[in-house]
Amino acid sequence: MQILQEYQDLQKIFLDSFLEFSGKKIGVAVSGGGDSLAMLLVAASSIDRINCQIEVATVDHGLRADSGAEAQFVKDICDSIYLKHSILPWEKPDKINNIQNCARLARLRLLTEWANRDEISIILLGHSADDQAETIIMNLIRGSGIEGLRGMPSFFLNEGIIFARPFLSVGRERLRSFLQDHEYSWIEDPSNSDEKFQRVRVRKILPKLSELGLTIKKINLTGERMACASSLLRQLAGSEIEKCISINSWGELKLHKKHFLFLPMEIQMRILTAVVGGLRGTQYRPRYKLIKSLLGKMSKDKNQLGVTTCGLKVTENTNDFLFQREISGIPEIAKITSFTGSNLVGKTLRKAKNRFVWDNRWVISIKLDQSYYTAKIGRITNKAILKCLRKGNSNVKYYTAASLPAIFLEGKVIALAGLMANKHISFSVLYTKQTFAKRLENGQ
Repeated sequence: MQILQEYQDLQKIFLDSFLEFSGKKIGVAVSGGGDSLAMLLVAASSIDRINCQIEVATVDHGLRADSGAEAQFVKDICDSIYLKHSILPWEKPDKINNIQNCARLARLRLLTEWANRDEISIILLGHSADDQAETIIMNLIRGSGIEGLRGMPSFFLNEGIIFARPFLSVGRERLRSFLQDHEYSWIEDPSNSDEKFQRVRVRKILPKLSELGLTIKKINLTGERMACASSLLRQLAGSEIEKCISINSWGELKLHKKHFLFLPMEIQMRILTAVVGGLRGTQYRPRYKLIKSLLGKMSKDKNQLGVTTCGLKVTENTNDFLFQREISGIPEIAKITSFTGSNLVGKTLRKAKNRFVWDNRWVISIKLDQSYYTAKIGRITNKAILKCLRKGNSNVKYYTAASLPAIFLEGKVIALAGLMANKHISFSVLYTKQTFAKRLENGQ
């Protein structure tokens, strides 16, 4: 396909972004809408220039009767320009509370799995400048801080796969004009005009904001400046967190007062957010209100802090704040093999058949003895057994011991992390100092 002269700037944006991926396989996520379809055609026209292979995928969410036909529409276009196309169906749950968020997470998962199967290095997403402005305004409505007002990043990583948004600086109308001038049609998603969705309501007020001088370009300029500030703050917080925390072999995290309490509040908030989110193994940042409330209590109380929040128990002594798992939120005893599917660990760990993730905190490795796959895992609730096991190590607090993973075989305890060894079983804490530094680097 030959791009018209007046749209050469779109190709330049693409080439400048992806020359470093020359010789690699690039994936393009295409819904059939105008933005992603224009991106696909620009990418297809640039194959020879960057010497890469392109594959295309469409996620069929199955939310509308026409979704299958829309996926086929994209496939037909790919066939016409000789590109391999895959349709990725979503098997949605029966009950969904937030349909747009669930669909977005499912789309990310399906695309990541597709990329891993087909050895794709990077996936392109068709978000435009309009999408960026809508995201920033939506985050402003929620009361977001710097991280939310920076908008969507141009690149992000998910399980080793790079996701890129090459056209965040290009307006939606220009992308549609590109399609019209090259004689391509696109699909209009009916949900894009349904005002029950906040994004649609925000989209409709943008022209009125523009009349006041708050144009899409200016909104996104604010996003760029926030991204610069965010980058600096992430680096500052990352450089401080390793001085602030220590983690022992039982998974307790200590936040050292002498360093933490004298940091600027913004850095304290970021470190605390990374600690709480990291200890719980959640992908997203804990709510600002919860972190602010916790920080307020940590700053005021004098060796009297004792709160539970976000599944954690937080106490203090003269020198440290101590973070422990809240035992009431620990999973019930279950077969150890039921914990293989955790989505919180990397590809290598998930593919290892003899490794299991429990409570988003512990990795349990079992030597290849089939009898152990009938074992169960959970916490010990019998106080007498815990007291007996703690005799050999009084440094382990009762509350911590009660939150440790124990392995049960035929009703008997055969291993307990840090307190009862078994030559066939090993335990390791899932998180390290680097886990929390990485969260800060990612703005989590």
